[in-house]
Amino acid sequence: MSEHKLTETYGYKICILLSFMQDRAGANKNFVDRIMTIKRQVRIGDPIDDDDQLFFSDILDDVIRIADLGEKHEDFGKFLYTHADIDAYLPTKNNN
Repeated sequence: MSEHKLTETYGYKICILLSFMQDRAGANKNFVDRIMTIKRQVRIGDPIDDDDQLFFSDILDDVIRIADLGEKHEDFGKFLYTHADIDAYLPTKNNN
């Protein structure tokens, strides 16, 4: 089994992407409300100002990068299993 550098691991990469997203959320007042307002405007065909277009584009970039990493990285399943306590919900094996 080859050793991975920390920066090559799924855990490291997803944490960095989530950190960027969290930074963006912290820098924008009413982050979720703003996203939902823009989404509603798009849905009904209202114009969106330039700042909101850029903001929404950045959010989509974050989501696309996270989705892409989950799809392509070989350690995605292992990361979920070890960090989401999935094993706590699986039936236990009785070795008696």
